Amino acid sequence: MTEHSVQSACLDWLASRNIKAWRRNIGVAFYQNADGTPRPVRYNKKGMSDITGVCSVYKEFVFEDDEGEYVRALPVPGIRLEIEVKRPGEVPTKEQTAFIDMINREGSVGIWADSIDMLEAKLKEKGVIYG
Repeated sequence: MTEHSVQSACLDWLASRNIKAWRRNIGVAFYQNADGTPRPVRYNKKGMSDITGVCSVYKEFVFEDDEGEYVRALPVPGIRLEIEVKRPGEVPTKEQTAFIDMINREGSVGIWADSIDMLEAKLKEKGVIYG
């Protein structure tokens, strides 16, 4: 299985669960200046994830009424989502791991996955999928 096929499967799986996500291109392209010399243009930064998006994260809140306390999970919308996709057996680079760590430190959801099963498990762990 290629990284591209894993990425396509992940995007399809996310869409089937109404999680808003899309592919991000990272790299450099060369354009021609008016004088004919090449001009490089960078797209995004090295280490950024393959898939980006926005999601809700379920958080548990404690409520109290006349019958006592109870816990209810409610969605917190508008959380940034970053997913690094790898071919089975591969792991993220140092730069990719640093990017995922930064996303998580800032309160968003950053994960990596090499399969749909891993994607689902990590999204459940992060509270994007509840139950």
